Formats: sequence, C-alpha cells, structure tokens
Amino acid sequence: MNQKNLMEERVFELVKALPGISSPQIAKKLSMSRVSAFRHLKSLLSIQKIRILGNGKATRYFLHENLYVGANFDNGRRIWNSDQIRILKDEILSALKEQYGEALSEDGLNETFENYCMYIAPDDTVLTGFVAFLAWCSDPKHDFSERIIEKALEYLEIIGSIEYRRKKNGFLDGSESARANLKGLTDIGFDHFFFAMPSVLENGFGRTRTAIELYYGKLNNRPFLERAIKNQSDRIRRYATDARVDCVVFTPPTNNRTVQFRDLLESELSLKIPKIRAEKIPPLGKVLQPQKDIREREQRVRNAFLSLQVDIPKELSFYKHVLILDDSFTTGATPNAIALKLREAGYEGKITIITICGSFNYDLAITEDEI
Repeated sequence: MNQKNLMEERVFELVKALPGISSPQIAKKLSMSRVSAFRHLKSLLSIQKIRILGNGKATRYFLHENLYVGANFDNGRRIWNSDQIRILKDEILSALKEQYGEALSEDGLNETFENYCMYIAPDDTVLTGFVAFLAWCSDPKHDFSERIIEKALEYLEIIGSIEYRRKKNGFLDGSESARANLKGLTDIGFDHFFFAMPSVLENGFGRTRTAIELYYGKLNNRPFLERAIKNQSDRIRRYATDARVDCVVFTPPTNNRTVQFRDLLESELSLKIPKIRAEKIPPLGKVLQPQKDIREREQRVRNAFLSLQVDIPKELSFYKHVLILDDSFTTGATPNAIALKLREAGYEGKITIITICGSFNYDLAITEDEI
C-alpha cells in the first residue's frame, strides 16, 4: 500500500471510529494539513465510502450507509414488527419483576426509552424510544440482536441509578464533579452546579437522546435544538422561581451559526428578570478557540477565562441569586469562568449553574438522602 492509500485508509478508519468528525479534527488527530485531510475525504466521498452531513464549517463526516450491512431498517435488513416489539417488551417487564421484585408498567417502560434513547440510522432516519434501542442493539458495529433482553435490563439499571440521584428540584447534582474537574486549576466561583440529563450512558450505550439533539441541533438542525431546550425549560423556570433567582447569564456561543443555543434558550424561557451579558472574545489577539476542541483541562480553564467578557452592571451587588445557563458541561470551565468574573467584580451572593446535559459521576453525585 503506497503512502497516499495508507493515509486515506487512516482517514477512513478515523471516520469509522468517530462518526460526525470534522475535517479540521481529522487533520489535527492525524498530524496532517487541512488540505491533505480534505483531499483524502474527497477521495473517500467519490467512492462512496463516507458521506457528509451539514455544510460549510458545520460539515461532518460519517460512514456511507452502504457500509452498514445488517442494520435493521430496510433493503432486506432486519425489521421489527409490532408483534415482535410487544413480545420483547413483555419479556423485559417480566425479567425486571423477576430480577428486582418491582413491577414497571409498559407506559413507564416506553417513557423511559423515549426520554433517553435516540438512534440515527445510516440513511438519516431518526428513531426514538424503544424502537431506537432495538436499532442500536442490532447495529452491526456491536450487534446485540441476540442479547436484547439482557442489554435492556442493563440499560434500565443504569437509568434507574441516575434517576435515583435526581434531586427534588428535578436536576442532577454535578457540583462535586465540577469541583473535582477544576481542582488545582482555578478557583471555584459557583455555589451549585446542576444539569438536567447525562450526556453519555456508561457501558458503551453512548449519547443520550438529549445529548444527540444538542449535538445535531448545533449543526443547524433547529428542531433538534428546540426539543432539547423545550423539554427542560419548565424545569429551569420552576427552579428560577422556587430558588428566587433575580438575575440570569446565558453562556455565549463561540461559533457563528444560523441557529444559536443561547438565543433559542433565552426566547423559550422568557425569564422576566435582569440579564447580565457575556460574550466570547479572542484571548490576547489570538483566534477564538472552541472549548470542545481543547483536550487538556488546564488549557480549557485558561481559554475559558481569557476568552470571556462579562458586562458587569452597576446593580450587581443588589442581586441575591445569579443563575448561569449553558448547553452542556464536561469540565465546567466556561460557566465557572463567568462566575469568577462576577466574584472578581465583588459579587458575594449565590451563584447557580444549570446546563441541559452534563458529565455524570455516580461517586460524586449527591442524592436527597445524602444531604
């Protein structure tokens, strides 16, 4: 295999391992120029080994659907009919009762899968709920077609453990996880750090439905983004009222996109309280770098703080409870940087951060019973 074919194969394997990757990310991971990465991608597109989703800076690369042999949608692939689905559900409910001694209704089962599970087929068909779980199980990348009951019990056990840790305010507590992420790297500016849904489920189940909607939503899929926000908006509004929030900050976007999470969230919530404006600026004249593109925690923390401008209002000292809202958190560096800017300006009141998705740590999550 010559050098060109070898590099092209490496690009293909990277797309296979990381579906949804961008050409700049490929260039960085393979230590090649962006021009070379694009040339190899163009070649792979021409022979239909990969396909694209989005355009411009939002272009992402996936395996071509023809390579997904054995998926369960059409063209001779396995299809689940209504009778098979009903039987599978009955078997799962029976197994749950036998294993845990607790009965779960079919409505409860459907609701759980509907809230947590989404699968996007190779032909871009969007599946949600229990049928999405079946599609994921029969995906040839892992193929659990003969272990569906076992995997369903495992999936439900993970979700049950998560829901057990959900607080009375409706959120999961990521305060200690965020503090652990930032320990030794920066000061902590917030009092509480909550999130509505975990980004990823353990044991290889991958992204939750909300995380998928956020990801594709920010690639200019407005309906996905609207749903992710709308499903959590009542919870956020209720918290703002119950916790007597009197000021809000929306974490600013880094990239210029047609659809912005911040704008949709602000419009959907329609909070009738003062707002502090925060914007991203290039640090020290450098190119503005998205947090998601930075791997080192220390660099993420530094970049978050240096690239933020917060307009401090004269009334800041009169506020009692500031709420900072963001889409998701991995380290919590960006919303914490906003909190630190407020602390530097002399604010001594309460600061709470809420994100739609977050990194879930079972050991550090606090339940109501542990308070």
